[in-house]
Amino acid sequence: YYSRFQVLAGTLVRMSRSPGPPPSQCMGPFAALVSPLPQEVVALIAASAAQREEHISASQGLRRHAHPVYGYLYSSGSSREKGQYALAPSLPAHQHVTASLTVSLATTPAPRRLVVGYVTSEWGDNSVGKEMQAVLVSHDLRRIVPRCYALSPRMPPSPSSALWRRKAEMACQGGLIDLSATSDVATHPAAAAGKINEDGVHILIDLNGWMPGHAASLLLLTPAPLQVGYKNYVGTMGASWEAFLISDKHASPADYAEDYSEHLVLMPRSFYVTEDYKHTHPECLSSSSSSSSS
Repeated sequence: YYSRFQVLAGTLVRMSRSPGPPPSQCMGPFAALVSPLPQEVVALIAASAAQREEHISASQGLRRHAHPVYGYLYSSGSSREKGQYALAPSLPAHQHVTASLTVSLATTPAPRRLVVGYVTSEWGDNSVGKEMQAVLVSHDLRRIVPRCYALSPRMPPSPSSALWRRKAEMACQGGLIDLSATSDVATHPAAAAGKINEDGVHILIDLNGWMPGHAASLLLLTPAPLQVGYKNYVGTMGASWEAFLISDKHASPADYAEDYSEHLVLMPRSFYVTEDYKHTHPECLSSSSSSSSS
């Protein structure tokens, strides 16, 4: 079994060096991520898929959105550094952030509230649709404006799926915004990217990654100045349009940071959330539990 994957890895590497079909046309990034391929080959396939998306976008004459310069303050270990953030952070290569990351406008006046957008095809009765409720309802609405964007059209829902979509609509300002209402986001992403940009989103959270129904064609147009991967895909996008990936040391070990195009923001325990975690497992959130698990 494993010897066959070794042969496959060699084939994919050779494909990446030849003028023929790209390796991502042979194997998708998600299939590569869950297979016993070397991490560097997984990253190669993700980068190949990103290059394909960029080629398609260029052939359609699409342009990225421009943004004002943002400032960031991050802490890694005992050090604290300041810098400027535009389309990509000017952090050291393959930097992983183990504490906090704060982003603020360098322009004046600063926004009264930070607009945070969440984009996915997975709103409904599934892991993303359920678990993101814990994040959405935890926002301090005095400081954060949460916006939710759906990549897929509203299908005839089951009762449970309709329930979770309603919860998302109630938790996000403006309800659940269907980006597919005007055009196919995958093949004609300009309108969807324009909508997010017009909404003034400061930080756009990609909840799909390279999972089916992904928003790569939209994200590469950079509708928001800061774009971050989270939740449904903990592998690298191999792309320039997502600056950070929120994960943890178990799913994305810092030793493999060089295989990520993103800077890793590693949660202290786990990046995983559940709908009712603080009520069903309060012991895991206590200070004593935190110190014993570190």
